[in-house]
Amino acid sequence: YCLTYSEIANYLCISSSSVQTMIERAEKKIKKRINESLFCLCG
Repeated sequence: YCLTYSEIANYLCISSSSVQTMIERAEKKIKKRINESLFCLCG
């Protein structure tokens, strides 16, 4: 089940732009971790 930014914002009582910012930051962190992973470096 996928939630929209608006639905998430309503559940958390924050703005949908805050939700978007948090998700973008999380995606950057995940991409960084994947790029730094030993599995990626060895493959």
